[in-house]
Amino acid sequence: MLTHSTARQLYEYAQTLPVIDAHEHFISEPEHVKQYLSFFDYLGYSKHDLASAGAGGDVFAPQPANEEEAIALFARIKPYWEYIKTGSYSRPALLAIKKFHDCDDFTDESIIKIGRELNASNKPGLYDEIFNLCKIEKILNQNALNDEKAFADKRFCYGILHEGNYNKRLNNFFTATPKGSYDDFLDAFKAEMDEEHKRGAVLQKFFPDIFICPPDEKEARAEFENMRLSHRTAGNDTQPSPVLSATIAHERIKQCAEQGIVVAIHTGVWGNVPRLSPGHLFSLFESHWGTGVTFDVYHMGIPYVRECAYLGKNYPFVNLNLCWTHSVSEQMTRHAINEYLDIVPVNKIFGFGGDICTLPQHVWGQLHHALENLSEAFAHRINIGRMDMDYAKMVMRLWLYDNPKRVYKL
Repeated sequence: MLTHSTARQLYEYAQTLPVIDAHEHFISEPEHVKQYLSFFDYLGYSKHDLASAGAGGDVFAPQPANEEEAIALFARIKPYWEYIKTGSYSRPALLAIKKFHDCDDFTDESIIKIGRELNASNKPGLYDEIFNLCKIEKILNQNALNDEKAFADKRFCYGILHEGNYNKRLNNFFTATPKGSYDDFLDAFKAEMDEEHKRGAVLQKFFPDIFICPPDEKEARAEFENMRLSHRTAGNDTQPSPVLSATIAHERIKQCAEQGIVVAIHTGVWGNVPRLSPGHLFSLFESHWGTGVTFDVYHMGIPYVRECAYLGKNYPFVNLNLCWTHSVSEQMTRHAINEYLDIVPVNKIFGFGGDICTLPQHVWGQLHHALENLSEAFAHRINIGRMDMDYAKMVMRLWLYDNPKRVYKL
């Protein structure tokens, strides 16, 4: 609910703008239309809040396969929904079910209506219908299914998923090339990157904990050889050390720079949050100054929003992406936006990415939640005399469209 006329005016303007959705994990529409859908698909990250509230493992069980299973699942989680439904994770879902199903809440009655309407509309053309309604021109996507690469739908821009600590890749290489050297491995890795580039890849994703340990090529080469010999003699899969993983990751970043592929890095808001702090990235960015690589830092580093701000302020080749942040915490994001307007040049911020796996209707909810939040934040800026309406509208367009389009060369 927008609080005053300035925010409402900005929200109305934002709805006229084209949008680059700067982060999703969608499956292709041909895969989507095969699925049975239910209210459960709207819950998304709310499942984690349900688990935190005590709902247990049911919230991470397989998706309901039919209406009967959906009803039974809702009966189990219904008491816990009451504890989380006013949180930020739940806001986009509630916006979406109001828009598409004329329902105000998930209830015993509404979940049946929602499920039937979702499945009735789950046909070819749904993606175009909803994304056109959102005015989403392009989606920077990292596919939810590992065997799906670039989609036939040209609205989706292909992103390469992160690869953890390279354990699987190294052991596959040792199996296929028992006498292969470290340089052979890097050459094979580069050839794969060349293929990804030909598929249309625009980004490669990382997590920051792989950069906690500094790279060391000499130590990495020695460990690689020990792993190769161990694999050759014992046939066992061994885990690479943090040094080897970090050194390979830095090589991967160099390959991204050569191909003009943006390096996207998740920060904050999962699991062991300190390991995913944006604070780990200062040394990384120092080491790649002047190498031609472009970085896209996700999620404001929540809860480390100020550390993240100074990544954007200090490094010309680093951009800050508000994907998912509005849903993680609308209030933290709203306050941080005003701090970012103090600290970071406005041509370095991307304003929206839903960061979900399915239901384009849910993306509509994520987007309008973000537009509400951006409008409230900019309205505050206007009310304290730090920008006028024309400037706020310019920044809104930069963040929702111009900045990601320019940085990703869409």
